[in-house]
Amino acid sequence: MNTSTSYDFIHVGKCGGSSLGAILSKNNIKFKSIHVPKLKPQYHPHKIYIVAYRDPIKRLFSILNWRYHVLLNKKIPSIANSPKHLLNSLELKFLDSLESGDQLCSWLKANPDRVHRMLGTLGHYNKGLHWYLSDIISKSQTSQFKAIVQTETFDEDMQRFFQVNTKNMRKQKSNYPKKFYIPTDSESISILKDLLTSEYKIFEALTTFKRKI
Repeated sequence: MNTSTSYDFIHVGKCGGSSLGAILSKNNIKFKSIHVPKLKPQYHPHKIYIVAYRDPIKRLFSILNWRYHVLLNKKIPSIANSPKHLLNSLELKFLDSLESGDQLCSWLKANPDRVHRMLGTLGHYNKGLHWYLSDIISKSQTSQFKAIVQTETFDEDMQRFFQVNTKNMRKQKSNYPKKFYIPTDSESISILKDLLTSEYKIFEALTTFKRKI
C-alpha cells in the first residue's frame, strides 16, 4: 500500500467517516479531512480523493436519531437566546413532535415544503452528498479517486481499496437508543426518495465511479 501520497478525504457527515479516518491514520495513510467546511468543496484537477458515502435514506435516519440523542441529553449551548441555542431548540421541538418514520412520511405527503424546512434545521442534513460532491463528481476522472467507501459495504471496500481487513476491528458505531426507524412500505420509500432526489443522483454517480476504479 502506498502511504506516501496525501489524499483529500471527503467526510460527509453520518457516513462512517470517523471510523474510516481512524483506520487510515492507523495505517499511516496521509489525508486531509474535509468535514463540515464553511464553503462547498470545489473540484481540483491535481487532487486524489477518498470518499465516504451512504444510502441517503439510511443517512437521513441516522441524522434524526443522532440529533435527537444529542439534544435530548442537554447538549445545547447554555446561553439562552443565542442563535445556536434557538436553532437547537427548534431542532428538539421538531424531533420531539415527530413520533416515527411513518409519521415523517405522512407529513411529507401533506406538506413537503414545510417538512423540508424543518429538516433543514438538523445538523448535517443540508450538507449531504450533493453539497459536498456535486462539483467534484461533475468534473473528476475515475483516476482521481483512490477509494469510494460505502457504509453498507465498509469491510469489503476497505479490503479492496486499502488491503486492510476491518472485519474484526472495533468501529465507531452509535450505541444510543433509536427513536426513528425507516418505514418498509413502498409508498413511504418513494416519498423519501422524492425528498432526497439530489442526494440519490450523487449516490448513484459515486456507485458508478466506484465500479470503474
